[in-house]
Amino acid sequence: MTGGLYIFWLSPTHFYGGRTKNFRRRWWKHLDTFQKGCHYNKHAQAVFDVRGRFDPVILAVASTEEDRLALEQSWLDANFGKPGCVNILKTSARGGSAGRRMSEETREKLRLSNVGRVHTRATKLRMSE
Repeated sequence: MTGGLYIFWLSPTHFYGGRTKNFRRRWWKHLDTFQKGCHYNKHAQAVFDVRGRFDPVILAVASTEEDRLALEQSWLDANFGKPGCVNILKTSARGGSAGRRMSEETREKLRLSNVGRVHTRATKLRMSE
């Protein structure tokens, strides 16, 4: 697997930057959700819907998550808020949490909401994999 920092162009003037541990898989996920019309970044989705362009470019290769986070944050510091940048977060997110931490109260509410929840055998097998 090859990962690091990337951008993709959605038009001649619109771009998005991110990090990944596997460029091909991450780009495929972006493109797949764009084509299905359900990308989490609604601004990027709107640009894709109009232009239909998806041109990924590798900016840097990094082998550790720490290095990838640092590269992404440096890139965001330089590009977030500039015309054409469609990123929606100005900080590098860890593990899909978008950089947010849950309070103890929220964690407890979440825990209680799952008490007694029963998973199917198939779900348990998928989770163990």
